[in-house]
Amino acid sequence: MICLTEKDLRRLADSLGELYQACALDAFGGRALAVLPALVGCDTCSYNEVNPVRRRVVAQTAPDGFAFPGMVEAFQEHMGQHPLIGHYRATRDGRARKMSDFLSLREFRQLPLYQDFYRLAGIDRQLAVTVPARPGVMIGLAVSRAGRDFSERDRAALDFLRPHLIRAYASAAALTAAGLDVRTLGNAALGGCDGAAVIAADGRVCYLSDSARDLLRRYLEPAEPGGFLPCSLRLWRAAALARARSACPVPAVLGSREVARGASRLTLTLISADAYGSVLLALAEHSAAGRERPGGQGLTQREIEVISLAADGRTNREIAGLLGISPLTVRKHLEHAYPKLGVGNRTAAAARMR
Repeated sequence: MICLTEKDLRRLADSLGELYQACALDAFGGRALAVLPALVGCDTCSYNEVNPVRRRVVAQTAPDGFAFPGMVEAFQEHMGQHPLIGHYRATRDGRARKMSDFLSLREFRQLPLYQDFYRLAGIDRQLAVTVPARPGVMIGLAVSRAGRDFSERDRAALDFLRPHLIRAYASAAALTAAGLDVRTLGNAALGGCDGAAVIAADGRVCYLSDSARDLLRRYLEPAEPGGFLPCSLRLWRAAALARARSACPVPAVLGSREVARGASRLTLTLISADAYGSVLLALAEHSAAGRERPGGQGLTQREIEVISLAADGRTNREIAGLLGISPLTVRKHLEHAYPKLGVGNRTAAAARMR
């Protein structure tokens, strides 16, 4: 077992203070790249958001300006050959791994991945850790160099840093989600709501309005210790995100469900809030006492969503993008909703829904 020296631990401790400084997700990659070279000697380091299924990567590198023409395209074309990506997809083991754990240098240099990407980047050796991210995406932080391979001390340093990277990423995700304009997103999806919650990518509730807390307590059960949603909602959220993967627009309705309580019912709508897996939970209560939207009797939840967005002045194409459906489907929902509202056009329908 490799033990870090006192000097190593002091350097790591100094780095953690910088890593844990509050930042949004857009700044997290740069923050991590500022820490890595101080811990592990390298020629370059990179922060990579990789979607292996769609063969897409968004990368930041240090030092600034490290690139060659067609760099991203070359990596995307050959990423299926990358042993570290393949290992994580197969095992979900995000601990530090070296390229040489899987391939000899000779084998590595025979890959098209090396010839079209690593050779042009001047890289022979790589060591990387993985940080859990939203469904369908893996985040890798890598240090790279030419010449000598990374040592077991280097591996131990990254393994020591990894849980702190995970916590710092989760904090950045929560900060990003907390900064969302809840009112705007709620209106975009439902034309108004009675309560809202923002859930970060790691499942923690980072914003919960007082009205939403009351509605959840009355219709379901209180939020669980540690800031998590009730179990039934956690499972629903996870299933909705798994279906959407990472391809949904922002904002977009991921799913909707109803919970009844006597003569009243609560509609819960899950909305994608950002590109990092944060979601908005919008709650709307309907009761026999008249809290249901005007003219809403007999409308399906999807028809309510379409009419509400139309009332906000959205075009069919814009509504389709927000709800993840086609413009033709939007038109059909409008046509089905008009007779139920007793109107003949979208202007009159919008007036009934206000």
